[in-house]
Amino acid sequence: MSDVTAYRARWIVPVDSRPIEDGVLVVADGRIVSIVPRWPKPCVDLGNVALIPGLVNCHTHLEFSQLTQPILPFLPFTDWIRAVIGYRREHPDVVSTAIRQGLQESLAGGVTLLGDIATSAWNAADYTPNLPVPRTIVFQEFLGLGDERIAQQRQLLDSSLHVSPHAPYSTHPELFASVLKHAEERRSLVAVHLAETAAEVELLEHGTGEFREFLQSLGLWREGVFGGRSCRDWLEALSELPRALVIHGNYLSVDELAVLARAPHMTLVYCPRTHAAFGHPPHRWVDLLNLGGSVAIATDGRSSNPDLSLWKELQFLAAQYPEMPPHLILKLGTLSPARALGQGQECGSLSPGKRADVAVVSLESPAFQDPLADLFAPGNDITATMLGGRWAYSQS
Repeated sequence: MSDVTAYRARWIVPVDSRPIEDGVLVVADGRIVSIVPRWPKPCVDLGNVALIPGLVNCHTHLEFSQLTQPILPFLPFTDWIRAVIGYRREHPDVVSTAIRQGLQESLAGGVTLLGDIATSAWNAADYTPNLPVPRTIVFQEFLGLGDERIAQQRQLLDSSLHVSPHAPYSTHPELFASVLKHAEERRSLVAVHLAETAAEVELLEHGTGEFREFLQSLGLWREGVFGGRSCRDWLEALSELPRALVIHGNYLSVDELAVLARAPHMTLVYCPRTHAAFGHPPHRWVDLLNLGGSVAIATDGRSSNPDLSLWKELQFLAAQYPEMPPHLILKLGTLSPARALGQGQECGSLSPGKRADVAVVSLESPAFQDPLADLFAPGNDITATMLGGRWAYSQS
């Protein structure tokens, strides 16, 4: 073991064990060696901070990272989709720059692992620039309703590892089945936007409403594709896969939550500030946790969120749900999404043997006494990020 470095902090919050006051985090060769109350050798004193696991943002759309404000209008939802499509058409050459900008913003926010949806012919080099950036698991997005489009999309499968059949309203059931078969054969991760709006549920069940008019206006309506279906059909198919992320799930029924709860390898990804911006009714993430299901918190992209700060997302959630234990909320932004991305053995908690991926939270009050109660206080903020034992970002 070489290059042993010890860091003392006011609090160390491992996530999978109790916080340690005035603890020492010992790092060597990019890995966590131990967390101890005392260290006999000189150590780096980080001061009045809390060390937490590097945050894991398991659902982003980095292609929108150059936006300075969300795309409007939010409602009706199909008008927002039109605006998103318009933005992509008007800015076809900004994707690479936006991805790199989003990676840097995420790193500055304490994020050390990302899950990103890639909607165009993305370049792997965009995610590995010659700068420290979070590790990223890239999901190739698939969408199409017409025969020609479906054939084109299927050609992408051979070059795709992790996949995202976009949503029921944009992905033909035959294309969805092809993508899931590919994922099962390759044991890939799958991410699907599901039950995002009430209009989507209406389209699946009855083939009517806002989405029918939207698809007709684009010349994409296909008779027989919609109606007589439900989100449960998609969930049941996803439950057969090794691992799946169900994005949003804002309108899942109690029965559909039960399907998720029976499949711990499926994770419901809740994006609190995006959810609030669209004015959805209260999310059922707590109900799913009570049923024994898996939940993770993510930011979504800047097309619907003012920034990519997962820390602000967790602070927002803690303020909205003061009855929920802060240590649980922290887990939803660290260990739970790490497991959702198949990386729970590598990161997500400050555990011996795991990667030394660490976020430093500057504590506003010197009188800060209880990290299990006060961690998400409004004045606390991320000020430094460690990737694999090396400082990759520092505010100072």
